[in-house]
Amino acid sequence: TAAEVKENVFTFFSSGIGGPHEYKGQDMVTAHAGMLKEKPITETAFHAVVYHVMKMMKKLRAKKSRRS
Repeated sequence: TAAEVKENVFTFFSSGIGGPHEYKGQDMVTAHAGMLKEKPITETAFHAVVYHVMKMMKKLRAKKSRRS
């Protein structure tokens, strides 16, 4: 459902930047396996998404994780 996707995206990024929320979703390969059947993402589109995520993280002053 849309609510599950939102929750997984939120907890994925929270966990990735050292936040208090734990990601409990599927691994990325499993979670996105069906996307290849639809329309594979281009390298350009991937870099655009990463750029916008990083820009917003900087704007919101997200901190780097201290985990190793």
